[in-house]
Amino acid sequence: MGRWVLPRGLALALLVFPLSAQAGGFALIIGISQYEDWKHIDNLRFADRDAQQIAADLRLYSNFPRDCIRDLINKKATRNGIDDAFNDLEKRCSGGPGPNVALIYFAGHAVRGGNGALKQFLIPYDGRNDEVNNLTIPGQGQGTTNTTFIMQEYFANRLVHLSEPNISVIIDACHSEPPDFDGLLQFYSLNSSRSGTLRGGDRHVALLGATNEAGIATEFPALNHGALSYAVLKAIDAAREAKPKGQFFPLQMSDLFADVRAKFEATRINGKRLEEWHKPELVYYPKTGDGLVEFASLTGLAIPAAPAEIVSMRPPQPPPVSAHIPSTPPPTVARVTPPAPAPPPAPPVVPPQEPQFGYVQVVGAIPGNAYLEIDGQQVPWQKGAAIKLPVGSHILVIGEPTFSYREIETFEIAAGETKTWGPSFLGRLAVVSRDQANPTADGPPMSVILDGKPVGQGVSVDLGEIAAGTHQLTVRVFSTEVTRPVSIRPESPLLVQYLITRVPDPNAAKERRRFDIP
Repeated sequence: MGRWVLPRGLALALLVFPLSAQAGGFALIIGISQYEDWKHIDNLRFADRDAQQIAADLRLYSNFPRDCIRDLINKKATRNGIDDAFNDLEKRCSGGPGPNVALIYFAGHAVRGGNGALKQFLIPYDGRNDEVNNLTIPGQGQGTTNTTFIMQEYFANRLVHLSEPNISVIIDACHSEPPDFDGLLQFYSLNSSRSGTLRGGDRHVALLGATNEAGIATEFPALNHGALSYAVLKAIDAAREAKPKGQFFPLQMSDLFADVRAKFEATRINGKRLEEWHKPELVYYPKTGDGLVEFASLTGLAIPAAPAEIVSMRPPQPPPVSAHIPSTPPPTVARVTPPAPAPPPAPPVVPPQEPQFGYVQVVGAIPGNAYLEIDGQQVPWQKGAAIKLPVGSHILVIGEPTFSYREIETFEIAAGETKTWGPSFLGRLAVVSRDQANPTADGPPMSVILDGKPVGQGVSVDLGEIAAGTHQLTVRVFSTEVTRPVSIRPESPLLVQYLITRVPDPNAAKERRRFDIP
């Protein structure tokens, strides 16, 4: 059985969105796997997790201020939520410390710009892909627009109003390189009336997309990631491993892209190189730019080798030989030796100060195979036990390796204080019966069985607090039964729909019917 290959885009013409912030530097990370309009927009498997891991790496290893790294996952990534995040980062992170780089990462669905008056681009969590919102534009033939999407115009206008001279954008989605984006940036730059706005020649934007404007991006269960995000995360690790541990170094977008491209050439899925599925592309704006745009400054990971001991190769020299010249003895002189000065008083003995510590107690619905990282280092731990930490700021990560899912929290530890952290690794599952002939209508009632245990009956069964992991889902309609594995992950409710066809059962009475479940 082949592995699933899921596209990160829709084959429809739809809409766009914007960005904004000030000098100092910030990172806005957006990942959407579960869409509110699930009837018309297919959910993804790994976009939310990819965004979480990118954000975690930046918090642990970059010099972005921690409170200037913002991640919007699934239902937080609404149009208003994205706009509010830009405004917040603009207000708090302008003029402060940081790498003077604005980094924007998006993983989710994107759409082709189409031939409408506005160019659609990225789909937020609350985007609506239905007949009510896909509006035909007068005089544009088949062109449509959708104001629930994020437009290229909005995105370009936001970038223009950032005060950071270097802007890095990574889009792991279909149709992720708009061909006319350079013209939009120039237009909004020339027509901006906002004070402090950089002109086109003073700003450099690098956009790394999973594919070109016409292409389809993919995510693979074999990688547990979208293809581009997988390569970016591997490239970050490789760059850190090549630098001395603890040393900050700038990772340029050009170097990141070179390693990403190498990963696409070397990695194979279902017998094909990743680049045969789709090729990432890096574009600079303005297109005549010098290409020196920083992704982020990161800390190295490599442990430097001990310096070689330097041994002198100069041969030993013989002692000097001097001739003996007799001389007359010197006259006797009386000498008076002054008394030695008194020794200075000993400094007072200061007892060593005891280091101060606080504690974090990790509780909650956590699987037994979860791991714990403290400030980037994996440590042994037991659920419910108090973890002793020095006073100060610490980043704690609880990870579930099966799904690459991580919960991240920053703690300010005070002496003698105990804080409690309760990350949840529980998810939800909804199972729905639909009529194959009319998918908007309910299908027949069904019995739902999870891991061999009956959990509900009806045309819709909603299950909460299911442990993250792989489960066996069985759906039974009369005598017809289908079983399949389902992957439950926190923060991403899983919806499974069954389209059921009614067919005559030749072995039953005329009033009885058999059901086929694809």
